[in-house]
Amino acid sequence: MRFFSISKTRSFSFKEMEELAGKIKQCAWSFQQALECLISKKCESFEEQRQDVTRLAGEIKVIENQIRANISSSPKLPVDGYRLLLFVRELTRVTGSLEQALEWFSFRKGPVLPQELEKDFFLLFDSVIDPIEELVKIVTEARKYFKKTSDKQRKAVLGLMAGLSKMTAEAKRLEERVKRKIFVHVDDPLTLFHLVRLSEIIASICDKAENTSDLMRGMMCRS
Repeated sequence: MRFFSISKTRSFSFKEMEELAGKIKQCAWSFQQALECLISKKCESFEEQRQDVTRLAGEIKVIENQIRANISSSPKLPVDGYRLLLFVRELTRVTGSLEQALEWFSFRKGPVLPQELEKDFFLLFDSVIDPIEELVKIVTEARKYFKKTSDKQRKAVLGLMAGLSKMTAEAKRLEERVKRKIFVHVDDPLTLFHLVRLSEIIASICDKAENTSDLMRGMMCRS
């Protein structure tokens, strides 16, 4: 008779959410470095850095699956289990958008961005990193809130969420500006399509971050 080892599931803890958010933040930093490497034209290790993002995405998936298992097996949860699962799913979708953006970049050979658009794209890249870092703070402060459910802690989390919403609005503004400049400086239809779609994928990273924040807001309203 053959015996198979089964990994033990643990009870769910918001500490796991912090670990997941922290790993996604690390992935975002690697994403930023890969883009800077590609666009600066002074770096030859883009593919290597892209693989680093893929590796981190794999680690994130492992943590996500463990959290899902722990939520399903926990006899007692701080909030509704279904809402927790939705939150975890949306949080990890941030990583998917990071990978998608790098993949879309890799489809084009040679110079990726016209020089006239480099500065604006760099601003757009930077604008999507801050909301991810803000998500880490939201998860950390939410853990404290669900432990004591104090009004002071609730206000602290809501304040972070308001800040994230402002960051998302700024990213959307930058996306619109980038698109307008693309139509001014790019004549080739294929390049135009590639750059417009690229700006949309990058800006969608903020959308995922804000959706995640909104799901946390919903859990807090139910607590």
